[in-house]
Amino acid sequence: MGCTSSPLKSSEETAKLFPDGLYQQAIEIHFVLDKVEKSFSFSGVLKKNKDQYVIYSYNGFGLNLFKLQDNGTAPVVFETSIAEIEKNKDFFLKIYPSIKKILKLDKKDFQSQLPELGRLINGQILLHFDKDSEIPRRIEIQGENKYHVVIKNLQFKSETDHR
Repeated sequence: MGCTSSPLKSSEETAKLFPDGLYQQAIEIHFVLDKVEKSFSFSGVLKKNKDQYVIYSYNGFGLNLFKLQDNGTAPVVFETSIAEIEKNKDFFLKIYPSIKKILKLDKKDFQSQLPELGRLINGQILLHFDKDSEIPRRIEIQGENKYHVVIKNLQFKSETDHR
């Protein structure tokens, strides 16, 4: 009989491409709005726990840019005190469902699901892996030739790593 020092993960959690935990991220967003190109670059922390997602974004000085919260049942909450981000709030809320679908992908069949997700946004979704990582290091979402989102996963801590 063997024993283990770390808690066992549910088979559902281990089957996810993005397991529950904390993700430190670098995010770049480029889009066209009213024929004007706009770009944002910022850092973020994603907390994923079952069907609950919280994204905190901040700039290089640690200033909070926005918070997006989805508890899985109520409408998604987007909070910011920055006027430029508030003006583009609809874009963030438009792209979030695609990001959520990516975060819910299963390990075993994500490659077959990506083209369908791409069709939903009239674009494509690309996942880039490091050779020694099971979690995608980079997510690219290109939609309707109007936006390009790059999310780089810099660090991941599972729920059991930070308890």
